[in-house]
Amino acid sequence: MNHPQRHMMHRIAIFFALLLGLTSTSISLHAQGKWGADSAKAVVEYSLYLEFVKQKDYPTAYPHWQWLFQNAPRLNEGLYIRGEKILKSLIKAEKDAARKSRLIDSLMMVYDQRSQYFNKRAKNTAKKAIAWLQYHPKAYDSSYTWLKEALKEKPEVYAAPYYFIVTAVKRVKAGKQTKEELMADYQLAMEVIDHYLNSNTKKKDKWQTSADKVNKLMAPYLDCDAIKAAFGPALEKRKDDTVFVKKLLRLLEAKQCRSPLYAEALEAFLTQRADADMLRKLGKYYLKTGQTDKALTAFKAYGSKLKSPAEQAVVELSIADVYRAKGQYATAKSHAMKAIRLNPNYGLAYIFLGDLYVAGRSACGGNAFEKQAVYWAAVDKYIQAQQKDPSVAAQANKRIATYSKHFPSKEEIFFQLGANGMGQSYTVKCWINETTTVRARSE
Repeated sequence: MNHPQRHMMHRIAIFFALLLGLTSTSISLHAQGKWGADSAKAVVEYSLYLEFVKQKDYPTAYPHWQWLFQNAPRLNEGLYIRGEKILKSLIKAEKDAARKSRLIDSLMMVYDQRSQYFNKRAKNTAKKAIAWLQYHPKAYDSSYTWLKEALKEKPEVYAAPYYFIVTAVKRVKAGKQTKEELMADYQLAMEVIDHYLNSNTKKKDKWQTSADKVNKLMAPYLDCDAIKAAFGPALEKRKDDTVFVKKLLRLLEAKQCRSPLYAEALEAFLTQRADADMLRKLGKYYLKTGQTDKALTAFKAYGSKLKSPAEQAVVELSIADVYRAKGQYATAKSHAMKAIRLNPNYGLAYIFLGDLYVAGRSACGGNAFEKQAVYWAAVDKYIQAQQKDPSVAAQANKRIATYSKHFPSKEEIFFQLGANGMGQSYTVKCWINETTTVRARSE
């Protein structure tokens, strides 16, 4: 100990000797439980430990803190908060393995004793588990057990879910638990995270970071079958829990799991809250899986939530796509044209029409030439698409290049329309009913 420290301790000791002479009776009567059996010494030790902590002289503060920890454990919660800081600093600086081990054991006792005297058992258990893992990374089973116990009580320790999954993944890799058990652990971790993300905590950014880290760690294990096994039964019981359902939908979408579970989750969400985007997603799912009547119902409900012409145009094109899937090309065209009337610059609607004409060409024309003529009408739509909406130009140009090769040849045009056929107007009949211009494919 250097001279300034000895001088300061001498002054403090004199001060407290005088103070205790005046107050020892009061302390013994009213605060012996807090200050312990030797309350006079406790007061002196308390002042010394606080002074050295204030100076961040943790090695000198330690013996005074240790005496209080052992002899006045009910003193106050700050004893444990500062004790954690003191011990972590000493552990970091300690080179001797045996002494470092004893300091780590003391740190574990800080968490246990703080729980004993000041409650917050789950929070202290979580912090204990994280500290243990930091100093004993190979002894992760203990941290896993402590964290699992703590997380059931949702402690406000934003790092706890992440380290819980760290230990769970280690256990899976070591063959100590199954992937199914890992998914159950993941569900527990996310329940805690979601609890705080949907609360009034000031640390939402910290909890979101925790969520991102957990999901990144779990990415190799989150396949569609695993998600179904872990969350399918839970969805049956928690369909009214919109927070849970929305979390499940985010997970399914992130892993591109467009499964019956996805539709079930969408329907569960919509039962609780009418949401335009969810209706659109449900309609797309039903369309992709061939459930066209359900898709039509979902898209119409989606349209009822929208007001702007541009949004309504998107709905009309979605409905058009349902009728295309049904093979009802004329009705599909009608809805696509309605989309264009609502938004004349809607390039995708023109591309849809071109694709529709190509798909339905076999029903139009009594011979090969008349069927080839359909490609003129289709390419006209692709040209309109690139003119109206530059954002779809690449899609349109690719189709123009592809389908222009299917135009009739000059010889076929001469044979069907005569010497003056090139450049004339030509009407493609049946449900397409478009007037176009005759041209030949490039030879």
